[in-house]
Amino acid sequence: MKFVVTCEWCNEENELKASLCAHCGEEMPSAEERLDQLHMSAADAAAITKLHDDNAALAAEVAKLEGEIAALKRVSDIGGGALNDPGFKAAHQQLEAKYEKLFNELEEERKKLEQDRANVLTLQSTPYLDANAVDIVDEQPLWRGELFILHKVTLKNRVNGKVVTLVRKSLDPSVVEVLRRKGELENTLEKVKRSFAILRRLDGGRDSLIKVVGASGLDYTSENPVIYMPYMPRGSLRHLLEKTPAVDAMPWPTRLDVAFTIARGLYELHAIDRIHRDVNTFHVLVHDLHRVVLTGFSHVRQPSLGTMTGNVGDVRWAAPETMQREHARYSEKADIFSFGKVLEELATHALPYSSFLHGDKVISEHSLEQRLANVTLDDPILQHNLDPSTPAYYAAIVQQCLALEPSSRPTILTILDALRREVEQYLFPMQPPVTEPMHVQVEVQRAKGLRGTGTRHMEVQCHVSLGRDQSRTEFSEERGSSPTWHHLMDFRPQEPEVMTLEARVYQRLDNQIDQIGICTVPLQTHLPHGDELTDDDWVVELEAPLFKNGARRGELFLKVTFAGEGRLRWRNQYFDRVKYIDNSIKNERDPVRAAQAMVIREMYASLPSNSRDE
Repeated sequence: MKFVVTCEWCNEENELKASLCAHCGEEMPSAEERLDQLHMSAADAAAITKLHDDNAALAAEVAKLEGEIAALKRVSDIGGGALNDPGFKAAHQQLEAKYEKLFNELEEERKKLEQDRANVLTLQSTPYLDANAVDIVDEQPLWRGELFILHKVTLKNRVNGKVVTLVRKSLDPSVVEVLRRKGELENTLEKVKRSFAILRRLDGGRDSLIKVVGASGLDYTSENPVIYMPYMPRGSLRHLLEKTPAVDAMPWPTRLDVAFTIARGLYELHAIDRIHRDVNTFHVLVHDLHRVVLTGFSHVRQPSLGTMTGNVGDVRWAAPETMQREHARYSEKADIFSFGKVLEELATHALPYSSFLHGDKVISEHSLEQRLANVTLDDPILQHNLDPSTPAYYAAIVQQCLALEPSSRPTILTILDALRREVEQYLFPMQPPVTEPMHVQVEVQRAKGLRGTGTRHMEVQCHVSLGRDQSRTEFSEERGSSPTWHHLMDFRPQEPEVMTLEARVYQRLDNQIDQIGICTVPLQTHLPHGDELTDDDWVVELEAPLFKNGARRGELFLKVTFAGEGRLRWRNQYFDRVKYIDNSIKNERDPVRAAQAMVIREMYASLPSNSRDE
């Protein structure tokens, strides 16, 4: 294993013996501190080696069980009439059930070990912030929850005197002791480090999510994991809305930009099969009116088609289906409902449901929870509280998000595209149109490396959506974790600006359908360059990574064909628009508008190298 030391100023890696950073020239930690980091890296390396060994041992156990099950099947085939004997049949079924149970347990343990290994590697890449190398100039408590404490800390580097203000997130020491006495500390630490690893892996979500800028105590044996995040001076969006009760104090372009950023953050989560579970304006932090980030990842977890603990988020933003204590349903569509309440709040500046009275007072959390748990379609509490002057596009998105039936709510990808159109219209009102339609054909060829929820043969199906269209393959029973389909899907002419394909892979097991992978592919980034193009140039073969629970879980192989007589005109119009956006950014003098335009530009395809300077 290669040992390196990360510069605490530029976060670049340096050789262990370096006294000055080879990238920024700043002084590196002292030799003693570098030695401490070396010891920590060695401990993490040993932990990874142990995970490798444990995984190999589990794989051997799984292989052994597979062999024994196969032998049982051969015996039953050879025995023929022996299975007609009730005693033999009962013993056979009992033994098979025993092996099936052991097999499932071992498979779940193997998956957990693989995820732990991925988390350890992610945490190792987090910049190390050595508390012994800085002085705490100021420290103020910001928030205390059931498990964590947040502090605003101002740190001064002892070597170069640089000062930085951050937010420190750490475990509450008193809670740690309680967990230790209950024997629950080890399990809790695993969950905390897993949560930190997800946050680090998301890496700020293109400036839409809170980012980890430093950490300590993330090694395998530490009981005091700490992460450092940027300090947002204006607090939460809820706090900002309370301070500005006049609705017209915030112009609509600003509200649109805030909504767009929150939607981008949710998209980053949902694209890797994670749900937030606690979307509300307390979890939107404000740097200034044009820069916000989504936070509150303590509850982040994967979607589920089954049930989860009810009432996991704040009631005023929670989806009705999560309020049913016995049969709470939580999926990414619950996040969509919560996002709709945030949009409503952003438009009115009022706390959700504050216009609904119980007697002569605003409805309480308890009464609201009971009402939502038993809500019906005609209940007026489901109606949004928007002013008639609210832009029509905005009111339509809110209405769709707040649908009672989860399946009727749009995906975050659909919402993001709708908001993007409005942002573009505001930033680039004179952008050239793209009038030619683009016909798209998608062949779902095969997948590999899938990991299902069971241990027997896998029946797998792939659902694909593009724009407003959806299609699906048949269930494939071939090749287990590497199914083949070669299923051709024909999509109608697509609206031109951004074509993002979304594919979801499902497994059927015991009459239950479980999602085992998701991927998103921005097709516009694969448009061919050049003028003299053949039919083959318009065909792209893709290998898209599938994600489950935030981790990579296989690959999906697609063949995409851009078709239609007007495809070259469409592509040329599309590139003309991209050039217009690039020129607008170059000529924009307002830094806020320029930053907003750059976010939009990242969603478009790159231009051919010979046309960038035209």
